[in-house]
Amino acid sequence: MTDGSKKVLLLNQDSKLQQYLANFIPLLGNFEIEEAPHLISGLAKTNAYRPELLIYNLDIRQAHARNIFLDELKAKHPNTKILVVASNKDEKSEIKKMGVKNVLVKPFDLTDLSKVVKKLLPKAVASAVENARLLIADDEPEIGEFLEENFSKLGMEVYIARDGLDALQLFKKRLCNLAILDVKMPFLSGLELIKEFSSSSNPPSPKDIILMTAALGDSLPELKRLGYPIAEKPLDIPALEDKIVQDCEKFHLALKKG
Repeated sequence: MTDGSKKVLLLNQDSKLQQYLANFIPLLGNFEIEEAPHLISGLAKTNAYRPELLIYNLDIRQAHARNIFLDELKAKHPNTKILVVASNKDEKSEIKKMGVKNVLVKPFDLTDLSKVVKKLLPKAVASAVENARLLIADDEPEIGEFLEENFSKLGMEVYIARDGLDALQLFKKRLCNLAILDVKMPFLSGLELIKEFSSSSNPPSPKDIILMTAALGDSLPELKRLGYPIAEKPLDIPALEDKIVQDCEKFHLALKKG
């Protein structure tokens, strides 16, 4: 921990949960997430890192070993907060009897998970640099692929959606902080997506949204009146790249090197 970051330890065998938390937790401050796939490595990493928060999400069949682990954790590291994911209400009741206050029962909404994690982590921590995560939504595959190649070279995490619903799911799963959206797409248009973004607090709405359009005539001025940057098709790629890079500088979003 030479960089001053604090640790969140995830005992976990669910890759989707790990990926979500790996994106979400750094947004809360100068935290890093460490993962352990079983109790032995979990114990070793707990002793090594003395994490701020331990999230337990291992199979219920390890219940006896889990209880021993949690008892030892509370005795040796009383300052470490604990969040346990239970498979059912009976397991939740058993864990609560052990003195663990924070238990989520499967299945749970990621918004509920985010609220609990945010509550358990200390607020007075220096803010960490956030990686640039760009969502590109366009129902023309060649445009999405071309933009993905260009922006990936700049060091951004780029996620491609072929329609509005796919874009909404990626936004929530990957916590995208920048977006380039086609105005006209199946299921949800670019403007409908923006409304969905703005109604969400976990994750927060992207810091900047650029609308792509091939609109001509009266519809283009109407779009511009909404106040969002407009990228007209055919796209001016250098100008679009400059705008996104400027956003990264403005909002302190990190670009990966190399």
